[in-house]
Amino acid sequence: MTSQFAPLRLFGPRISTYSRIASMVAEEKGAPWEIIPTDPKTVDHRQRHPYGRAPALEWTTPAGTPVRLYETIAIASFIDGQFGTPWALSPDKPLENAAMHQWISIVDQYMFRVIDVEFVLPAIVTRLTGQEPDDDRARKALGPMAYMFDQVESHLQDRPYFAGTALSLADIWMIALVDPLRLSGASLQLIEQRPAFFNWYERLRQHPSFIATEFDLSTLV
Repeated sequence: MTSQFAPLRLFGPRISTYSRIASMVAEEKGAPWEIIPTDPKTVDHRQRHPYGRAPALEWTTPAGTPVRLYETIAIASFIDGQFGTPWALSPDKPLENAAMHQWISIVDQYMFRVIDVEFVLPAIVTRLTGQEPDDDRARKALGPMAYMFDQVESHLQDRPYFAGTALSLADIWMIALVDPLRLSGASLQLIEQRPAFFNWYERLRQHPSFIATEFDLSTLV
């Protein structure tokens, strides 16, 4: 951690995929950070994020300037530019930079709802919190997930990371989303059946920033 900086304060649920993304980016850039567990739907949080989402960032620069940001892409971009080697997680080659943004958009626009909302919440989070799982709903998500993972497998066939030869924001977006799938045999199998995807998945799970931000899901009980 970079001790001369005040911690980045990230407001949102600790279990949130997007809180995890922001904290992983901070960890990668050597920036001190902390998650302030927050219900995004509260009136107080809407002062930080007017659309009631997570995370929101509050930070004070060494010069005393307050920074207030919301939306994960804005937060991640700010951290990448502000700390450590500027833009180390954002490729400078136009095509690689475009690939990074393409996969961030794919996660946000298509994959998040299928994986997080239609599978992880009804099949995994319910069980961990002692609620009745909705296995029928989760089962219907497996087909769309398989299709999406086929696209991932094809993309990773000839490159080690989503944007090319080096870790980028796109890899952090993806690993934060798919990590909980290891807790279900049916969803983990979808990754294991795709060698390039599984190799990437195993490498990312050993990454220091992944380990440092891993959330103990058993604390949900």
